[in-house]
Amino acid sequence: MIKTVVVPSEDVCSVTSIGIDLEFEAICPVPGKPYGGTIEVSYKPMIEEETKLIEWNSLQDWIESLRNTEHTAEGMANLVAQRVHDAVNPEWVEVTLWVESAFHLPVMVVAEL
Repeated sequence: MIKTVVVPSEDVCSVTSIGIDLEFEAICPVPGKPYGGTIEVSYKPMIEEETKLIEWNSLQDWIESLRNTEHTAEGMANLVAQRVHDAVNPEWVEVTLWVESAFHLPVMVVAEL
């Protein structure tokens, strides 16, 4: 579960984006082999009287919990983008996966909401 924190709007009124890079691992359903890489999560918070932000440690814990689950890189990017969007309702969210695929090809996947 992704946790959030609430901060006063004056703390984030000029923030144009917030981002973090995390390591991830999953199992590719096509060859059934593990793969991993870096996941970059960026979003622009919706500025309200009290603004919701992602609690980064909980995001990292949630992504680590996906380690032994089957997801394509595209599915992983979409899943993370949707969960971040659901958690904090940002103006926008972008998730970029940098993957060393099971076939040893570098892959970049971007999901935007």
